[in-house]
Amino acid sequence: MSGTAKVSSGPPADVWAAGLLERKLDEWALSISQDVDAGVFLRAWLTLTVHSARADVAEIWLQIQDQRWTRLQLSIDDAHGSITSQTTDQLPEIYRSWLTTDGPQPLRKIDNLGATQCGCRIRQGGQAVGVLWAEWGASVFQGGQATLIPFMGASAEILGDFLIQHELRQLRRQHADWRRWEDWLATARNCSSLAALAELIAQAGRGLSGSERIAVLVPRGLGWKAVAASGVDAIDPRSSTVNAWERLAAQQSLTPSAPLETDPVKEVTGAAAVELCTLRNAEGDVTGVLISECFALPADREAWQRQCQRLAEFATSPWNALSEREQGLLARWSRRWGRQWTTRGAWLGMAAAALLGIGLLLALVPARLEITAEGTLSPVNRRHVFAGTSGVVTRVLVKHGETVQAGQRLAELRDAQADLEAARIAGELSTIQTRLNVVQAARLNSPTSGNEGNSQSQRLAGEDAELRQQLS
Repeated sequence: MSGTAKVSSGPPADVWAAGLLERKLDEWALSISQDVDAGVFLRAWLTLTVHSARADVAEIWLQIQDQRWTRLQLSIDDAHGSITSQTTDQLPEIYRSWLTTDGPQPLRKIDNLGATQCGCRIRQGGQAVGVLWAEWGASVFQGGQATLIPFMGASAEILGDFLIQHELRQLRRQHADWRRWEDWLATARNCSSLAALAELIAQAGRGLSGSERIAVLVPRGLGWKAVAASGVDAIDPRSSTVNAWERLAAQQSLTPSAPLETDPVKEVTGAAAVELCTLRNAEGDVTGVLISECFALPADREAWQRQCQRLAEFATSPWNALSEREQGLLARWSRRWGRQWTTRGAWLGMAAAALLGIGLLLALVPARLEITAEGTLSPVNRRHVFAGTSGVVTRVLVKHGETVQAGQRLAELRDAQADLEAARIAGELSTIQTRLNVVQAARLNSPTSGNEGNSQSQRLAGEDAELRQQLS
């Protein structure tokens, strides 16, 4: 709470009568429909209260998720007008009376300045979650009391509506995000091979994790081999980028507890941020590695790293299932016995048995010398097809290798932005209804006689009709 407050000079006589504060409050309330950031919305009320309502000090106390209280404050004592914030374990005693009282309640300070404080609780879904508080000089509050008390009450109601809408938007975003992950996982489980799944991780996983490029590597003998990467059709094993990925994966497998040296990869690939995630089976063996890259530092690096880890977690189950199916029984048997024979003598015995078996095979089984090489079959003509918008593929209408015509629909996408449009319209309806309730209450309390009363009644009636039209 602030200390001794300055006594503000009284506002001009036409400030309250001209409805300036009410118009400012309307503008603040309408910003709910714009999906504004919570911090920006709260700071706008503090600025409105100090600059337009002539308060010496304005504060917002809100209870956050861990049952602690956070305070935002703006005071005319600050020459720069900057807003300060503070977090405490419990709400100070002086504010608790407003937390349990309906409507705004003014309280005159007992000091030589005679300042007046006014507080009002903030409710979200019927539960008190915070307090709006402001302090005015005696002359300012006395001159505008008829306006300031309703101003505090309407501000608390609007802020409560904003908190509800903000929470709903967050839930919708989380739901939409979870649906995207579920759709991707369903597609991953339908992959017929490990190569197809690796391609899906490299291409579709890039948008899910917020990465600009993802490389997928699998173990090959004592090293690692890159099998898929974002934005390319085939992996060139001679590429310096591919070699840097494989060295990083080998470093992680040899010294898993040591910090990764990602600088060599950054120097070769030009990436600003590199994250390595492992895919492990039920026994804890590393069956795959994902290397995610961003060529510009992410705004929230920790959030990006969590999304990369989340991609690895979702990919682990289908990846291990395909790995087990493609590697076969012999590979599973060798891993199982390899984990059991951990002593040096056992390993020597196994090596001796393997050498003896190889010698017998070479002596008894004739073999023909065959040399194999890998190649890539490329088409004579290649055409790149791009979608006109982003989204999740929900349906593929053609088969691989099928001849298509220009303008023919190949696949169907689902745009999550359209799903959010309905939520945005619902938020606008709630805001208009709240404003309509405030106007109707003002019409009931406005004077009905005199020129000023008639003018105000006409203005309120016009605004009531306008809001009803918007609601319709």
